[in-house]
Amino acid sequence: MLHGGEVQAGELRLRLVSFQADSPQHQMARAFLAKRDGLTGLLSRTYMLRALADEQAYAEWADVTMAVARYELRGPKPPRLRTPRFSNARLRKAAKAVVEQTEHLLLSLSPVVAGRTGPLRWAVAMVGHSMEEARQVVEQVAAQVAQALPDSIELVVTIIKAEPGRPVRTLIE
Repeated sequence: MLHGGEVQAGELRLRLVSFQADSPQHQMARAFLAKRDGLTGLLSRTYMLRALADEQAYAEWADVTMAVARYELRGPKPPRLRTPRFSNARLRKAAKAVVEQTEHLLLSLSPVVAGRTGPLRWAVAMVGHSMEEARQVVEQVAAQVAQALPDSIELVVTIIKAEPGRPVRTLIE
């Protein structure tokens, strides 16, 4: 296997990267992983809160709406059947599909802001679209992603309008 090569065995996916310590590529990889969840590529909670604050400030300045869709995977029942394999595989696939489909349906020039908010939970912020437009996109995305999940797994979604001055932490909790 060469640098950048990828191999997958079941749910495990590995990419071989080899950088000299303190090389520019090594520093870039460390910076990426400091801000993003290694499993999903979504922003980590801390950086998600910072990005939401920036998006909220822009929405207030531009006098446009900001909506936050909160997603959560639930199941299978009973809870003892929740294994790391279930969590990691389903979360990675569902989160990636949600973000890609949201960006596609919004036809936005700038990508949506998306990040992990907890175990099996993530959020997607959409700026500049009415609540009705955001709701339609979220419903369509949730329906498409839910179809790809096994019947024992439920995708739960709530959508919230960011009000001026509202603490961003309350948007994802």
